[in-house]
Amino acid sequence: MNRSNLRVVGSEDGRSGGRTRSLRSGKVVFGSLQFSRDCTIRDVSDGGVRIRIEDPGSIPNEFWLLDIRNFAAFKAQVKWRQNNDLGLSVGAACSLDDTETLQMRTLRMLAMEAKQRMGG
Repeated sequence: MNRSNLRVVGSEDGRSGGRTRSLRSGKVVFGSLQFSRDCTIRDVSDGGVRIRIEDPGSIPNEFWLLDIRNFAAFKAQVKWRQNNDLGLSVGAACSLDDTETLQMRTLRMLAMEAKQRMGG
């Protein structure tokens, strides 16, 4: 994820790398892109991200994570669940400006709708 405008905080929980605190809008997209749920991206580290989402038990173990502010998509895999938080490992960023595939066009449309709702 793009960490350029975020502050890295020390690792007080024993992680080998730093963690970047975040409070940005995201979207979890799953079920062959048929379902989506809003989330908050809370922490970003070298190993992945932590998101907060309502009713996390209904979220599958693999899905797309949209970072609305940075207009990027990531393939994500759940590594841990605790209350309304999910710890994820994420793949490389996929630009939502790439509209060559139906999958990327669909993810772009969902991100654009979310951005418009936020007033952006």
